Amino acid sequence: YETQIMHPSGQMMHLGVISVPICVDGEATGTHIIVRDITQQKKTQEKVEHLAYHDELTSLPNRRQFNLRVEKFIQKARGAKRMAVMVLDIDRFKMINDSLGHAYGDAFLQKVGQRISEVIDPEKVTLSRMGGDEFALIYHSFTSDQEVARLAQRIVSVIQVPYTLKENDFYATRHKYIFRAIEKLAQE
Repeated sequence: YETQIMHPSGQMMHLGVISVPICVDGEATGTHIIVRDITQQKKTQEKVEHLAYHDELTSLPNRRQFNLRVEKFIQKARGAKRMAVMVLDIDRFKMINDSLGHAYGDAFLQKVGQRISEVIDPEKVTLSRMGGDEFALIYHSFTSDQEVARLAQRIVSVIQVPYTLKENDFYATRHKYIFRAIEKLAQE
């Protein structure tokens, strides 16, 4: 079996314990207990599990976890609740990646993820990085369509603030169709 103990240094240790009976003349006369420190193995396992469901660059949920959460919310709702799904594709990302290199493109994507995370309530909204320059949100707890529209407007506003990379400002512009959709939603 596995168990945990507190090491005198204050760190939690994971232990694998095996109990082996000692038999003399066919009779159990005692037990050998073999204890093995599996703390590093557990940490490695947790890291692998994290990487399976999170984007390596931003640590946001990835496409796999996004799809699982959408399925979960759909099954849980059973028509009684609503959810909104928003997909964001960042303008001019290819230009940043091509002109400055992948390291700056990665830094840009991290900043986008951080900015969006700052304007959402993680209790109500799940932000995921789907890959490349695409992010998606599941808004699973809202009271009105206007609330969804306001969130979309906050996200667009925070994304539009210039990004400074290599001492240059870069802008992610807004698409007219996004604002038309938001305005239409707000009017309904």
